[in-house]
Amino acid sequence: MLLAFVGHLLLGVGPAAVIFLSLPAKSPFLVIVTFASACAWLLSLLVVAALVRGFLPLPEGSPWYSALLILAVLVQEVVRLALYLLYRRGAERLEGLARQMGCSELSVFDHMSMSLAIGLGHGFAHSVFFFLGVATLTLSPATYYIDACPHMSLFLYSALASGALLILHTFSMVVAFDGYANNIRLRKALPPAFHLAASLTTLSSLVENGCLFVVPAITVLAFIMGMYAWSIVVHCAKHSVA
Repeated sequence: MLLAFVGHLLLGVGPAAVIFLSLPAKSPFLVIVTFASACAWLLSLLVVAALVRGFLPLPEGSPWYSALLILAVLVQEVVRLALYLLYRRGAERLEGLARQMGCSELSVFDHMSMSLAIGLGHGFAHSVFFFLGVATLTLSPATYYIDACPHMSLFLYSALASGALLILHTFSMVVAFDGYANNIRLRKALPPAFHLAASLTTLSSLVENGCLFVVPAITVLAFIMGMYAWSIVVHCAKHSVA
């Protein structure tokens, strides 16, 4: 049972560990940013849960499922914008302090690193909120299937969806923050659009064998966002060198 728990945990939050060890863990400041972001996102999810609780339980097939997911995404996107404004103010103060001390100002890499750390906090908070509670059940001697998805256990579905959404949320922040900073409409619009698409896609798990569509769909969205974020980093790196 312990092996099953570890395996599902690696699928669900393993990407967070890889990203964290690759960059934020190398800087105490980025470690603080990551965990501060995770706390902020957990608070936002608690607010969403409090708002949604008054509407539960919903009857099967109710259109309110979609409405509540849209509300949840809207709240989180407002939090994303608020975090960017807070981040921009903090970055301006850091650059002002650097000028006073005769140090170099924040580089493009510094800005990208901070947006990645904030995004990782979002992804990790999402996994903690939606997945870790399910993951602990894998320590029991039994597994669990839902009628709509007899081909994939609830534990495996939750782990795969958690990992994909974690990657999506992490790199969405890099894209969104760059869009806000440079006023690029596509980069400002794409993260909320992908966030909403991924959230609404999860409703497919309520229909027969829908889970077999949900996991690949969210994974594709995460891959596209990751590649787009990487293209932004490469483009900024080339221009900073030039």
